[in-house]
Amino acid sequence: MPVKKILSLALALIVSSLGLISLPARAVRAQEVASAGKSIGEIKEEYERLLAIERNPATPSEVKEVNRGFLDERRTQLINLLKTRIDALRNYQASTGDLLKAEESLVIEKNIGALEKEMRALQGDAQSVARTATPAPSSVRAASRPLRAKASYKKAAPDANAASAPAEATPASAPAFAPDPPRDDSAAAAPAAALAPAQARPIEVSPSQDITVPTSEYQIDIKLNEPIDDIMVSVFNDTKKDGPAITRSLEMKPSYQGKQSVVVKLAKGANRIEVDDAKRINNPDVKVTRTLTYTPPTGNTFIAPGAGGGAATDGESKTNAPENVPEYDWGRVRAYFAGGMILSKAENNFSKGDIFLDFTLDKNYLASRKRKVFKDLNTFFNARLTTIPVAQPSPSPGATPTTSSTPCNTPDCTSFITSQKAALMQAGIYLPIYGKWTSWLREVPVDVATASNNKRQPTEITRTYNYEKNALFIAPLIKGGIQTITDDTRTAEGQRFGGDDVFNFFSFGTMLGHFRIPTRWVPCNPDPNDDTCVASSDGRSGHRYVRNTNIAPELISWLTLSVGRWESFEITVPTGFKDKDGHDITVRQRPWRYEALGRLKIPNLPFIVGFDGNFGKGPDDLRFIFGTRFDIGKLFAALNAGQAAKKPTDSAPPPQ
Repeated sequence: MPVKKILSLALALIVSSLGLISLPARAVRAQEVASAGKSIGEIKEEYERLLAIERNPATPSEVKEVNRGFLDERRTQLINLLKTRIDALRNYQASTGDLLKAEESLVIEKNIGALEKEMRALQGDAQSVARTATPAPSSVRAASRPLRAKASYKKAAPDANAASAPAEATPASAPAFAPDPPRDDSAAAAPAAALAPAQARPIEVSPSQDITVPTSEYQIDIKLNEPIDDIMVSVFNDTKKDGPAITRSLEMKPSYQGKQSVVVKLAKGANRIEVDDAKRINNPDVKVTRTLTYTPPTGNTFIAPGAGGGAATDGESKTNAPENVPEYDWGRVRAYFAGGMILSKAENNFSKGDIFLDFTLDKNYLASRKRKVFKDLNTFFNARLTTIPVAQPSPSPGATPTTSSTPCNTPDCTSFITSQKAALMQAGIYLPIYGKWTSWLREVPVDVATASNNKRQPTEITRTYNYEKNALFIAPLIKGGIQTITDDTRTAEGQRFGGDDVFNFFSFGTMLGHFRIPTRWVPCNPDPNDDTCVASSDGRSGHRYVRNTNIAPELISWLTLSVGRWESFEITVPTGFKDKDGHDITVRQRPWRYEALGRLKIPNLPFIVGFDGNFGKGPDDLRFIFGTRFDIGKLFAALNAGQAAKKPTDSAPPPQ
């Protein structure tokens, strides 16, 4: 029992000693933990009261100096608490994924936006306090309180909307310190540190300031001064009231540090561009914001791209369209019409021709400049009035044979090809693959009608040059369709069920082709290491040619190789058995066959030459095509009465 009392007494003495030892530390940290354990509302109320004292003109400067330290402490606590809440909401939003409804996600975004707005207001207060800060009126007080003197030169919190810069501070030679030479040098060391060059921000963006641009697409150059994994680019404009209109994530190599570029689409008017680290969203020390105002130019003067986005100088002005307006407003659709003559072996060994008419509608999906493999997804529909090859059985065995006839037991001699007038309809899909090694720019002369200063001659034609992008591609191809004939030819299915005069077919294979790809320019900053950015005549700005994804590419020439089955090439195969009358028993088969189809456009002329070939088991067929083919949209544009001259303005303007 006495042992327990002795141990209890010793434990009490140890605890008391520890409490006495910790008293000085508590006194030192009293100011730091003054607001610990309080709610965000209580801290905000204290901050507002301290801020009112700071903004009161009647408050003495000595009191403001003391109050400013407490004010900075409350502000830092509030900002940290707001960041914690924002991060918690972001993590909750990411963890729920698609579980939340649209209105529920909107509530979270509104809460995050309100917290961010409140945090920006706190940072704005920090800047205003830093600008109005003045040193103590007496250097003796500054010397006796060096820590408070340093607080008067406290740097402002960084602004998320501008590049970091040294905080404003009163120079060391301010008159308040001049009358008292024997001051403490530690008080002057703070302004010198405040005036030191600021470190580079983690993310830098070009343009370095808010500008006005004349194009709906603009290239943002991003420089990463710290290792960053993912970059988030958001565009805010009037097209979407709640949240960003466009959000893009640039995935890079782990801990990437260097330069990156991205093209953003702008709406008419002001567009706020936010570039941020995906892992540190809304960190004011990281996020960079620029405002790009898109103002479409008027008139027929091409505005050379520049950093300021203004009109070009006299040396840069060219007669051209300000925006690369498409030839017609069909979007990602091309329509073609073709007509001409078909020569086939079945028609007296190519000595007699048949007329054909052809309509094709080509639709483009998923157009992309960044995708490395399948840059496009195209579907097509084709309707044709033409002649088609049809396999016919040989004359019946009852016919009188000639003395030179020999037995025939193979499909090649038990059938022959005839040409039948028919309507053909087919549809298919292909995925073009091409890259920079199979693409090139082509200079195209264009005559443009412009206003003339001569009253007797109100308009004049000016020769200028545009640039077109061309590409050779390869694509997997799948297609199928039907062929209807006008005579009494019947298929095996028709003979079995009656009334079938429609041949069906399908095939799959490969397509090789030549695209003309509409292009447009986007401004960029000239860089000696970047060959794609073309500098202007003054060297201060530049632009590069990129694909215009709003317009479908034009198919110039192509070749398809496919394998499939065609009902029109059914063959009669003997079974080796005879019926009761002694005739051979045969069956009709639809074998696998090969098709080769090609069209070649004659340069600078609307004429095409081509061929259709179908080869395989049974009789083969080969046809040659001569005719004309043109883009219906271009025809409509050429027939427009208000167009003074042909202007294929979906090409890019020439380099400066």
